[in-house]
Amino acid sequence: LFRSYIKGSNLEAPEPYRVGRIKEIYCNKRSNGKPNESDIKLRITKFYRPENTHKFMKASYHADINLLYWSDEEVTVDFKDVQCRCTVEYGEDLTESIQEYSAGGSDRFYFLEAYNAKTKSFEDPPNHARGTVNKGKGKGKGKGKGKGKSSSEQIGRA
Repeated sequence: LFRSYIKGSNLEAPEPYRVGRIKEIYCNKRSNGKPNESDIKLRITKFYRPENTHKFMKASYHADINLLYWSDEEVTVDFKDVQCRCTVEYGEDLTESIQEYSAGGSDRFYFLEAYNAKTKSFEDPPNHARGTVNKGKGKGKGKGKGKGKSSSEQIGRA
């Protein structure tokens, strides 16, 4: 998801949004003990894009622009850097095709695997990363039919 189109060299194109799942919102206290509301922070877990893995840009040439990789890696970001809200779903929990889901808006992302930056490996997402419809089914077991939609994670983009 790019912010705008710039004619000419790709070197001048802005970076795509970074996507993270909000774990905690907080602000540090001032010396007088009151919250410093002008310095709000978010503790998030990162999602990786294909080009941000150990495969670098080569991985992104054939990847869907809405594809992300789950991670449990946490970072802290400034609230002022958050651009807007988006939705990230586990691809096997979707009740429609990935193409139909992605066509619903530029703020829709999905993941099929997790990425471990320390071991530079792709893994099955942990159970807590999956929605309620298929929790624990494992990779390649089909979409399954549950009553109602899977639970979506509301995500901030920075």
